[in-house]
Amino acid sequence: FVILFFTGSPRKEKVITLTDSCFDPEPPRRLPIFITPLRDIAVVSGGVARFECIVQADPAPSVTWSKDGQVLHPSHQHQIEFRNGVCRLTLPHAYPFDAGTYSCSAVNAVGTVETSASLTVPGEKRSFNL
Repeated sequence: FVILFFTGSPRKEKVITLTDSCFDPEPPRRLPIFITPLRDIAVVSGGVARFECIVQADPAPSVTWSKDGQVLHPSHQHQIEFRNGVCRLTLPHAYPFDAGTYSCSAVNAVGTVETSASLTVPGEKRSFNL
């Protein structure tokens, strides 16, 4: 957009150029923040383990879950949900080998944040080859 101003005598003109940024300022951007962090949980062997946290960010973040530093992917063992800022990881049947430190990471264009908590499942840890 160009606006012409005419002032005084003799006539002088002044040109002001307005860019799109004058009308559409960049929306505010915020680093993700966990307004509700993860909490440690303990379940009996075979019970349901559910971690939940709430994140706010702009732009909306992508969320990743991990156990002891290893990224988790959705499966029958790890149900992962992320909706309206609520991040949820459910283990429908938790056993002693599932015990460890679980983390939820939120990443957007501004940065990365993480929250972590422990899962305790009493019993002897054994590995199962499935």
